Amino acid sequence: AELPNLALRYVYEPRRGKVRALTAGIEASAGRALLMTDDDVHVPANWIEDMCRPLLSGEADAVQGGIKIATHLERPWLTGVLRTWVASVEDPAFPPEGLVGANMACSRAALDAVGPLDTRLGPGAAGFYEDTVLGWRMDRAGYRKLFLPQVMVEHHFQEDRLTVGAFMASAQRMATARAIVEVEEAIGRAV
Repeated sequence: AELPNLALRYVYEPRRGKVRALTAGIEASAGRALLMTDDDVHVPANWIEDMCRPLLSGEADAVQGGIKIATHLERPWLTGVLRTWVASVEDPAFPPEGLVGANMACSRAALDAVGPLDTRLGPGAAGFYEDTVLGWRMDRAGYRKLFLPQVMVEHHFQEDRLTVGAFMASAQRMATARAIVEVEEAIGRAV
């Protein structure tokens, strides 16, 4: 599809971490719809239009698209929570908790209202939950999220993420990120 109004600009962020990269991109952008993904996904041909249309039409304030595991990374044992840990978001009956950053979009107005992404979280920092927390904040503020699993990206993560050691390391990073979030929320409630 042609996108005559789409201007592309490369933004370099020298500091480590996905949240810092996303924040740099958000700060450099001027659009009403912010579309986010990871560096290891393949997107479909109409991805930009399909993810941004509900935001630009006013149907939603945030959109969660589908994320499927690349065929060569599928394993018979990769089920349940293990699929979730490699960011699989495929089942229309089960929208993810919060948002999953490998395929999400939000309106600038909603993102500005709920605050920036937390640089202590996400890849390159604690490891997880920068996207989930953003989704939780949007939920609490009453913003509308739309789950579009049919707008599916294909996740081509490194195969070494499918080892016992990698899943153990992920569990530790998730626990660290979750502790940051829960302690912050507890302190916020106490103040």
